[in-house]
Amino acid sequence: MKFYLSVLTVAVGLILPNFAVAQKKSSSMAKYKLLKKIAIGGEGSWDYPAFDGKNHRLYISHESEVVVVDTTSGEIVGRISNASGVHGIAPVPALGKVFISEGKADAVGIFDLKTLSPLGKIKSGEAPDAIIYDPATKRLFTSNGDGADMTAINASSGEVIGTILLGGDPESIAVDGKGQLFLAIADKNEIVNIDAKKLVVKNRWTITGCEVPKGVALDIKHQRLFVGGRNKLMAVMDAKNGRTLQTISIGERVDTTVFDSATRMIFNSCGDGTVSVIHEDSPDKFSVIEIVQTLPGAKTMAYDPATKQLFLPVAENFKAADASTGQKAVWGNFVLLIFGQ
Repeated sequence: MKFYLSVLTVAVGLILPNFAVAQKKSSSMAKYKLLKKIAIGGEGSWDYPAFDGKNHRLYISHESEVVVVDTTSGEIVGRISNASGVHGIAPVPALGKVFISEGKADAVGIFDLKTLSPLGKIKSGEAPDAIIYDPATKRLFTSNGDGADMTAINASSGEVIGTILLGGDPESIAVDGKGQLFLAIADKNEIVNIDAKKLVVKNRWTITGCEVPKGVALDIKHQRLFVGGRNKLMAVMDAKNGRTLQTISIGERVDTTVFDSATRMIFNSCGDGTVSVIHEDSPDKFSVIEIVQTLPGAKTMAYDPATKQLFLPVAENFKAADASTGQKAVWGNFVLLIFGQ
């Protein structure tokens, strides 16, 4: 009898861990649906939103202003006005500041995180677009579209400490928390690997099969880069050597790629009104889980890793410009879409 109990105990011990993993994976595969739509108002284009998990605030880029939403209540709690061509936003709770790339001013605006009052302005390169804070070096980095370079800024002092020449059109940036940056160069189909401490380009990698790269996300543990391209493909790359391992179909006009290390889910928000959701089954195996229907034009996105919610700003009556007909872009009825499981 003791022998049978011992065998049963061993069997249960082997099954339960696998059952727990299966449960966790099953939970992470839950379908996404629209939870809430928040009216923002105003007209104009939009770009990268940014999420501050510590204070449960979402910062929404809206051309000449930044709209701040409390993600717990869903209420608009403030606006940062008089910005000139807002693109990227980098809230840094540790410093009590939020930094905004102002593309039309060739500058980065600094604002108080609590009061949203202006604290100063830093001259950057030409037409700063994406902006990111690197906790390892405590520096800010902007990808400057017209300057084909990157500006490095001391986040505490606001001092510009260097410029990194890139030789192409820079887009999204990912950091590994250890002093490395990974930056998409859209017109060269490249990923540039940068030493954030020395401010030098370490590697320049051509992406195989993925064209006009826009979104970049990083799986630090398994050293995998996920790069969303405008040719409706996401590339999986080895972050150690830049080798393209495979490509996976996504939507059209991607602009943001996000990775959740807890669920190992990858999200690509696309201007065709979809979010492609992909699961990293292993570092070399990926499964497309679902295609979430959003709205046309909703190409940028922020993510809350705690609630697993997706935040997508968009104009409900958005119409893209059409050079063949002379149709100009139409914006209006600006809203925030919140998707969750």
